[in-house]
Amino acid sequence: MYLAQVLAACLFVSPWVFGFAGEPMPAWNAWIVGIALGVLAVAALSAFADWKEWVSLVLGLWLVAAPWVLEFVVNENAVWIQVGLGVLRCRIGSGSIELASSATRACANAALYWYKAQGC
Repeated sequence: MYLAQVLAACLFVSPWVFGFAGEPMPAWNAWIVGIALGVLAVAALSAFADWKEWVSLVLGLWLVAAPWVLEFVVNENAVWIQVGLGVLRCRIGSGSIELASSATRACANAALYWYKAQGC
């Protein structure tokens, strides 16, 4: 969970650190998506919900596609940062979704086993 917060913070400060704060498209994309990912990361600390992980995964995919959709591929710093952090965010999101679905299956199997053990 803390890694998601760190990635969101890195994305948010990246326009200043990597020198593309003066370019509106990549900078605003980094700021908006960084804030959204940060809010989702903080919300995930309070209670786990599948939808938060799915939204984070979609935002990660957006980061990967954004340089071409928003047409800022000429700025290599912005492209590498947003694509790289988008891939990391997708990996974290897909791992969390897989872990949650595995836990749900294990819980369902345990409940079924208990139900059968009761002779029902």
